[in-house]
Amino acid sequence: MAIVSGAAAYIFEGEEGTPTTAASAIDRGVIDAEAVHTNEQIRELDSPIGPGFTDPADLNAIDVANAFHEDERRAHEAALAAEVVRQEAEAEAVRQAEAQAALDAAERQRAEAARVAAEQAAGARAAEEARLAAARAAAAPAVVATPAATPARTAAAQNTVASALSNGSWIQEAAAAAGWPADQLAKVERVVMCESGGRTTAVSPAGYVGLMQVAPWLHGAVPADAVGQLAQGYGVYLRQGWGAWPVCGR
Repeated sequence: MAIVSGAAAYIFEGEEGTPTTAASAIDRGVIDAEAVHTNEQIRELDSPIGPGFTDPADLNAIDVANAFHEDERRAHEAALAAEVVRQEAEAEAVRQAEAQAALDAAERQRAEAARVAAEQAAGARAAEEARLAAARAAAAPAVVATPAATPARTAAAQNTVASALSNGSWIQEAAAAAGWPADQLAKVERVVMCESGGRTTAVSPAGYVGLMQVAPWLHGAVPADAVGQLAQGYGVYLRQGWGAWPVCGR
């Protein structure tokens, strides 16, 4: 028999040298029963690895249980992480939807503002065209005040112009025949040369016609002959003065 005191293992040999357990040793009186108070102490004494140690089978079960709990913990953490990712994805989808809705609303407002501005511009153009048409209509009656060239007067003026060609002052002579006062004849010539270069057929890009570049839409059709054009220009002068020719009439 070998006994290791304290927490050491007890190893017993039977009558023929075979090992025996602590429980049977107590029964046989080899171990004092008073020294072993609990069944746990007997199990520890019977353990092949000595008192204070658990059976290897128990250790394996503990390892399996710990591994199971660790797997459960990891699975729970993975589930929580997946839930966080899902919630963040949903929140991002909501943010994107709200941002797109705001962009759509802004685009609708811009399109509506553009439509309203276009309608207002069209209305303004229509109003301006109506105003100009009314102004032309109001100015049209003034044409009747333009001195008309009678056949007799025209013939006399043509004779005067023919004689004036020899001394180079045919514009002044035609202006005198058209009724212009003598003190304005020199200026008439300057204005005619400035406006049309002395050409009765002159037409500007803006639509002004004749020697004095008269506006037909305001003063009526422009005569084809020089005396008639200068007579029409004299009528404009009587109504508006030299201001009717703001550049050349200065």
